[in-house]
Amino acid sequence: DINAARVDILSSITDPAGTLSFQNVFNLGSASTTPDRPGVYVGDGVSLDVRGQWTNDLLAASLPATAQTWQNGGSISFGVASPGALLSLGNDVTLHASGGAWINAKGALVAGTGGSIAMNDGAVNGGLDVGNNLAIDAFGVDGAAGGSFSLTAPRVEISTGGGWTTAQQVDDSLAAGGVFHLYSNLFSHYGFEKINLSASGLVVPGAPNTNVLSIDAGTAIDATVSSLMLSPQVSLRPSAANLDGLASQTILAPYLRPAASVTLSALPPASGSQPAQIGTTTVGDVFMGTGASLTTDAGGSIAIASLDSIVIDGALRAPGGSVALHIVPPDAGTSPY
Repeated sequence: DINAARVDILSSITDPAGTLSFQNVFNLGSASTTPDRPGVYVGDGVSLDVRGQWTNDLLAASLPATAQTWQNGGSISFGVASPGALLSLGNDVTLHASGGAWINAKGALVAGTGGSIAMNDGAVNGGLDVGNNLAIDAFGVDGAAGGSFSLTAPRVEISTGGGWTTAQQVDDSLAAGGVFHLYSNLFSHYGFEKINLSASGLVVPGAPNTNVLSIDAGTAIDATVSSLMLSPQVSLRPSAANLDGLASQTILAPYLRPAASVTLSALPPASGSQPAQIGTTTVGDVFMGTGASLTTDAGGSIAIASLDSIVIDGALRAPGGSVALHIVPPDAGTSPY
């Protein structure tokens, strides 16, 4: 883990099944030592890879096992917390957290689970800046548990589009009121089983509405967990650093894949100003537009929390699972429970 007022990641890192955590913190007495803005910065072309490995002990059944197999995906986490800090990811950044697999000397397969990716701008007057072609993945393998994705931004809008997001900058210290845009593919194309999206900003003066986390009208979100499927001849392939060339992305039959869990929230950071009365404040709403939908597989879950209002003009579906809406009292801080 790296915790500092400013963190710069300018080279690629590979750490199979490992943990990479880069967090901005407020260091007392260090604010004036550099003119650079505090935060976490990832340079262009950087790849952070915590994928699980492919280990084939069947090809060496006569030899003793000598090392860990590390088949599960690891975790990648970025966070900014000090006032005015920026979380910035450059162009062509890649975040890999998918699982691998292990076949033991007796031919039994252990499929790796997906890891986790977190991008959290929880700073007061902070910013979130991403460049072109930001690639992410956290697939489980052969129906194993998918990964988790967490994102916190001042304001979030979900719509239909290509990929999962686009190059953009949302920075309340430069232009208050910006909205971070996500696309519905995030919920189905990258292997995530758990998705947590949070809007931490307030409604700025002159804003056209009080929505800080919104799903655009007509947007259909199908929260389906994709997997990596191993190739039929994978038992003949030697051990490798990851499953590149050994597996392909697929959507398994509903009874073989895990159900997704989706959490949406509009909660200001604990260090921000908390208004006293619900309904008369600058705290924003969670809003689902007309004809929009959010659907999970059977047994999935949907949870929505807000300090102000939750407005649903669409459909929430989790067959045989759970749908929960929480209005959080102001004295409960940032916890919806």
